[in-house]
Amino acid sequence: LYCASQETTDRLRAFVENGGHLVSTMRSFVTDDEVTVWHDRAPHNLTDVFGMTYNQFTRPNGHVSVEFAGALAETASTDAQSLIELLNADADTEVLASYGHYAWKDYAAVTRHAFGKGDAEWVATLLDADSIRAVMREAVEHAGVEGAGTALAGQVAVRQGVNALGENVTYLLNYSADEVTVASPIEGEVVVAPVVIATDGSIDEVANAEVVLKEGAAVKQGDPLTIGRWNVAVIAG
Repeated sequence: LYCASQETTDRLRAFVENGGHLVSTMRSFVTDDEVTVWHDRAPHNLTDVFGMTYNQFTRPNGHVSVEFAGALAETASTDAQSLIELLNADADTEVLASYGHYAWKDYAAVTRHAFGKGDAEWVATLLDADSIRAVMREAVEHAGVEGAGTALAGQVAVRQGVNALGENVTYLLNYSADEVTVASPIEGEVVVAPVVIATDGSIDEVANAEVVLKEGAAVKQGDPLTIGRWNVAVIAG
């Protein structure tokens, strides 16, 4: 969030103070909404929220590893993929990763800090897909906000809401060119089934499915659901 108004940072501060969990990535809160660089310590208006500040950033220029610690200690080290911010963490800030480089080893790469009733986490470099997935999974678990979609991350997109009847509705979206089979995260009734539209315009059910998703069909939690490429299934229950 490179451009952020004062109102935005004030709202994020209040969000964390009142019990929210905030995760931010590098180069956030650098300018206001007119792209004028904030001239106080970075990140603007939020240094005490994140429990850190920085005034230096650089390119990795080759191999600069990111070494994980604390709650992320089981995550394999990786290379910084892009710019690295050199974070100076406060004494009460948890350092979840640092740089494995002789010049930058004393700076933090991922931090988390308690503020008010919540906490704020900062990721100071661009990580590879597997590493950022591990960081975000741990952040979700730490926040205690795991939902039906957590286990399916990286396979299908999961969205949830409540319809006019008060039913929980789960959307399983396959944004890929490959058929995907996943374990149903919930139990309920299929209200929108995935279909295949042939080149002649005819519509067929998704082939090779262990549980054929038809509108009105009952689905149990854990049932293997096959969702065709660029397709969606919606379950209410």
